[in-house]
Amino acid sequence: MPGEAMLRVGNVMDEAAMESVRDALDRLGVDYEHLRSEPDDDRFPQTAFFYVPDDSAEDVERALAVSPGNTASTPRYFEGRKEVLGIVEG
Repeated sequence: MPGEAMLRVGNVMDEAAMESVRDALDRLGVDYEHLRSEPDDDRFPQTAFFYVPDDSAEDVERALAVSPGNTASTPRYFEGRKEVLGIVEG
């Protein structure tokens, strides 16, 4: 069973920016799930967290890195939603 990566997208300035992140994930054909946003879903700017398949994490990070103002990173990897020592485990 493939693992999951937690994608962190920082500096999401408004709902339109959040929608552009979702659109980019859709264009890549990535099966993603929005986990949470900080400080919360209704306040901006925010940092959004998504689960993405770990085998697509690098493609997602590259695609979102070109989005103006947003910063994307995949700092933690998961297998069955359980963190696996901070490294990719398949």
